[in-house]
Amino acid sequence: MDIDKVDFDSESAFYELITSHTLEELLSLENNLSSEIRTLDGNMQTLVYENYNKFISATDTIKSMKSNVEKMEDEMKRLEESMSKIQGLTEKVDGVLGLKQQEIKKLVGIHEELQKIKFICDLPALLRSAIENNSDKNKVVDFHQAAESYHDSQSFLQQHKTDTSYASIYQETMECTETIKKILWSKLQDSNLPAHLFTKYIKEMAWLGDESEKLPTLFFNYHKSHIISTLKKLYEKATLSAKSTPIMPMADSYSSIQSIDQDIRVNINETDREYSIKEGSFSWYILEVHEQGIPQFVNSLVSFNEIFSEKQKNLMINYVRDVLTIYINNIKNKLKEVNSELGPFTKALHIVNSDMKQIKALVASSSQFSVSDKFSELFEFTIRHEVEKVIENLQGNLVNFLENISRDIENSTEGLPESIEGPTDKAVYDIMYSVIASVIELEPLIESSKSYLTSGIMFVSLIVSHLIQFFQFFKQAVSSFSSRYAGNDPSLSSLYKINKSGTFLIALLKISISLEENGLPKLLSTISSSYSDLGISKPELNDIIQRVAKPELLITLKQTQEDLLTIYIEHYGKLFSDMLEEYANINWLIDTEPIDVHPIIVQIIENLKIAKKELKVFFRGEQALNQRFKRKRAKHNVELEMERLFARKAKTYENVKFELNSILSSIVKLTFKSMYEELRMKEFGTGGVQQIEVDSSFMGSCIDEIVAMDDNDILSGYVHEVNFTVSNRSTQPVSLQKTLLESIVENKKEQLNIKSKS
Repeated sequence: MDIDKVDFDSESAFYELITSHTLEELLSLENNLSSEIRTLDGNMQTLVYENYNKFISATDTIKSMKSNVEKMEDEMKRLEESMSKIQGLTEKVDGVLGLKQQEIKKLVGIHEELQKIKFICDLPALLRSAIENNSDKNKVVDFHQAAESYHDSQSFLQQHKTDTSYASIYQETMECTETIKKILWSKLQDSNLPAHLFTKYIKEMAWLGDESEKLPTLFFNYHKSHIISTLKKLYEKATLSAKSTPIMPMADSYSSIQSIDQDIRVNINETDREYSIKEGSFSWYILEVHEQGIPQFVNSLVSFNEIFSEKQKNLMINYVRDVLTIYINNIKNKLKEVNSELGPFTKALHIVNSDMKQIKALVASSSQFSVSDKFSELFEFTIRHEVEKVIENLQGNLVNFLENISRDIENSTEGLPESIEGPTDKAVYDIMYSVIASVIELEPLIESSKSYLTSGIMFVSLIVSHLIQFFQFFKQAVSSFSSRYAGNDPSLSSLYKINKSGTFLIALLKISISLEENGLPKLLSTISSSYSDLGISKPELNDIIQRVAKPELLITLKQTQEDLLTIYIEHYGKLFSDMLEEYANINWLIDTEPIDVHPIIVQIIENLKIAKKELKVFFRGEQALNQRFKRKRAKHNVELEMERLFARKAKTYENVKFELNSILSSIVKLTFKSMYEELRMKEFGTGGVQQIEVDSSFMGSCIDEIVAMDDNDILSGYVHEVNFTVSNRSTQPVSLQKTLLESIVENKKEQLNIKSKS
């Protein structure tokens, strides 16, 4: 309802209101309307009052202007009369002086020429006086006026040196300048000469006409030695190492991966971070160089440009290159020696950038040398180093997390799956917290780097490449749990002591898959959102994420999962192999009929049941897992090694599928091959042969109940192979009565609660 419309109908509007609203609503509308009317009335009164005041003020102004205009008319008349008088006087003066003007100009020119001649004639006396006044070798000499006078007269003397009137003056002047040069040269040989005096004497030498390369060479050598000395002193003073403090998760609390970036930002806001520059630190070194070394360098460049010509440009470029090389190398080395907190480090780069701008303004770029290129190299190195340092901290955190999860699982009083699920969830959160916190913590450095890096995307590429290295380090850390691992990485030394149980390996497998499915997408989305907000090109950012980061990280995590399954199989294969080695070393040359299954064989079956329970924890709710890994898998080195070690009549280690029974089947095959290898060189009595029959039959029967083998004939084949080999190693191979054999096996299965499929 718009009452301002031309076609507004008040009666229709009123009728619509009373028919479409309740009494309470109408009363409320009436109150609102009354309030608006009062407000409009008040506004109207205020507007009228203000306009009335303006009207009164305008009336007063008009009266005042009228009075002033009348006064101005009188003043303008007087001014016009004065101008007329001035014009008349000017015409009279021009009439009197006009005839003499040209003559006056001529006389002024003659006077100026006479002054020049007088100046030239007085020059030898001025130079001799300067020499006499500076004859004391122990005092500071001052040939500024003498050198400047010669510099101003040099072109005239050169032009008229053969004229009779000036030949003697020229000769005497040159003799004096040579004397002054010798005095100045002797002063310049003093290595302790202050910089301002050295530059003053060099300038006076240049004014006296010294055009040899000795002078700029001496100039640069002096300043270079002094600047290097300053840089060295400051370098030696900077010895305070400040280790970066990573942003760690809040104690005893973790939420979902999806909100991890919010948790981090809250933590950053609530945590006191150190941003002050501490004496002796890397940032302190940069600041001191900025305040002491750079001014020396800049002043030398300013002086050079004032004193010398473009002919000496190459010498200047060599000087700048040498000094910047030392300056940059010192920064690189100091950064390696003395770490810095990220905040002060970012400040330090801004200081370096301001130094670059000062130097760049004084040194023109050429095809041979560019100040910008030298500093770009420095910026890229320092930023790369800082990112590497952040990733190194991540690697240290990862090792701690792996130690923690091992300890938590080992100390857990809960059974499966509870003993795994809590620690793995926390480990995944902690790992991703550290990784994403590092990405977020680098935001200020990226923001500031836009002022001194040509491309912010270079920074992102660097971060992505180091994140890939971190997850490759995770893969390497996992590989260290393999018995075949031959590395000696100091950063992984503490992991070598971890108890590598099957439960622990399954926990790592769950962590790896959770990192792939939940952690990786969150990491990539955080990089995309955080860094695009900093002004980095979204197309370039998405290209790096989709083309480089995502595929590389996925490959690394999938390879980690494959390695873990192989290590898991290897773990149980090695465990059972060691047990069977002990089993094989008993005395088999016995004739006593067996009455029970050997305890070691029982222990193997018990451990196989544990393995199945562990794998069930992993595959629980993971029905689609097999589809995720539905691909041909190249044989891992461990498989080839096992085949070379155990292969005799049949291959027992086929390609492993990412499926519970396939993994258990691989462990079973390795177990029987180990049993075969351990027993095939032993000698057996009748009782020994029968004991092996009992043990192998028991193993085969239990495995048939525990593991769904793809082909049961393979299992019976292994049992037969072991028994056949043992009987061939006996002088009196007599098989145990079948009913007795079955009775022993079934009784033992019942004791172990291993139920028959039937």
